[in-house]
Amino acid sequence: MAIPPPDIFAAISPFYPEDSHGFIIDVSEIDDRAPNFLDVARNRVDEVLRPLQEQRLQGQPARHVSVFAFGPIPLLAYLGSHLSDKLHVDFYQFHRDTKDWRWKENGKAAKYTLRLIRPGTDRSHVALLLSLSGTVRPEAFPDSIDDTFFLYELTLANQQPNLMFLKTRADLTAFRLAYLGAFSTFERDHPPLEAVHFFPAVPLPVAVMCGHDLLNKAHPALHIYDLDKGNGGYTHRLTLNER
Repeated sequence: MAIPPPDIFAAISPFYPEDSHGFIIDVSEIDDRAPNFLDVARNRVDEVLRPLQEQRLQGQPARHVSVFAFGPIPLLAYLGSHLSDKLHVDFYQFHRDTKDWRWKENGKAAKYTLRLIRPGTDRSHVALLLSLSGTVRPEAFPDSIDDTFFLYELTLANQQPNLMFLKTRADLTAFRLAYLGAFSTFERDHPPLEAVHFFPAVPLPVAVMCGHDLLNKAHPALHIYDLDKGNGGYTHRLTLNER
């Protein structure tokens, strides 16, 4: 999806970009039905982001990055994981009602809750369901996510999962705290945890944030699954933070 520059300028105001081009990661011409789609798309992400990292190495650091994201959720999480935590990163949401990217000033505040929906038999096996823009159904999980897994769900506390809940920056900040809090819970209740199996139904900026906020040395690996509409179930797509 091409975003008109005036829409971007309006969203980031009072900030303004260094130029009108930015870094565009276009994977639209890559066949998303091909088995190697994610490998090719990840290479494209790396290729486009490389100059951003090179600027830092040359002593000309980018101080602020604004992210306007469209794409498959696993790829967006990968993108987030490759945005340096030394940068100030802002994430933007496309609002379906106003057809723009500007964060709203008010609205029903989103609140989040983490709950254990099914205990497992092996404390080293943990799956995290993110039921935000929709509800993740465990019955659609692959057979490998069996009764040994503890299933946790991070969802909305004050409304049903829906596509319109993310309205303000504060909603996104509150999610970040809940997401990092989930990992603190896993660290406390499931030590030592090497991996979390991750099933997201989330808005696109949340997908990017999930990758960006994953701490390399502190957090376990994140095995990301995506709903495969062709077979009606979830399929493992990629792993972040692999050791």
